[in-house]
Amino acid sequence: MNIGVFFGSRSPEHDVSIITGELVISELKKLGHTVTPVYIDKQGHWHVGSELGLLEIFKEGKFVGDKFRKINLDLQASSGKLVLRGK
Repeated sequence: MNIGVFFGSRSPEHDVSIITGELVISELKKLGHTVTPVYIDKQGHWHVGSELGLLEIFKEGKFVGDKFRKINLDLQASSGKLVLRGK
């Protein structure tokens, strides 16, 4: 099963969401699932990339948004499914 894990966001709980998301990603991978990490930065931009499933990326300001593909939710194409489009 391919599972998207969304974490981060503009919420005051941003950092807690990163840690929770990383724990969920780790456990899903242990169960044999394919995981697509989707990080939402503090400005509300969505980023996707397999490396985002590693907590190390977010330690001590190592996250560099330009390194990862930015995406948007395609609302028209998402009828009955989730469709993400690259920017």
